[in-house]
Amino acid sequence: MPARSQETPAALEARHGDKMIEVKLRFWTNNLADEPGKVIPKHAWEGGVVRIERNDSQESYRAIRFPFIPYSMSAPSSSAFLPNIK
Repeated sequence: MPARSQETPAALEARHGDKMIEVKLRFWTNNLADEPGKVIPKHAWEGGVVRIERNDSQESYRAIRFPFIPYSMSAPSSSAFLPNIK
């Protein structure tokens, strides 16, 4: 373990579930189906939104949300297949 510097904050008590930083990826699924308001199961665009929610044990972090769009997103047929994960 590296030596603690003076800038390192002191350890805090953290409840179960608050001991990590959670990152969520949300993929866009709009405009893939032929009919408005419908989706094609297990299919999504390669872009979406990254969400990092704040928890009390990680004081220096705030809720962050930002879109991600890969370079191939400019092609009209750039949808990705999502595997069946259980």
